[in-house]
Amino acid sequence: VRSILVLGLLRHFEERYYLEDATGMVPIALHTAQVTDPDMVLYEDSIYLVEGKWHDGTLLVDRLGPPLTESRTTSLSAIYQQVQHPLFSLPAVETKNHERNPIIIVSDVTLDQPQ
Repeated sequence: VRSILVLGLLRHFEERYYLEDATGMVPIALHTAQVTDPDMVLYEDSIYLVEGKWHDGTLLVDRLGPPLTESRTTSLSAIYQQVQHPLFSLPAVETKNHERNPIIIVSDVTLDQPQ
């Protein structure tokens, strides 16, 4: 049986874990999973790159880790090559290089005193 790689959102629903993407959800089994970084903390509703094998309609996870990162230049180059639309073209003026600035996404934040 061949291993597959899947990028998706880790979800917990009705006593099972699932990996979800834009096309749907698949049940996963984490009992055999190894994380790619021993210091990594797993969070529900976070995006992970999962390697595993199908068995009886469930993805048996072999390895689990964060998605691979790449530079802004590499990402934009790939996007520009794939999207064929007249309004989506290379910018005429280059913006400042912000490759070292991380993007931080905060979710489910509750403020005690919203002001």
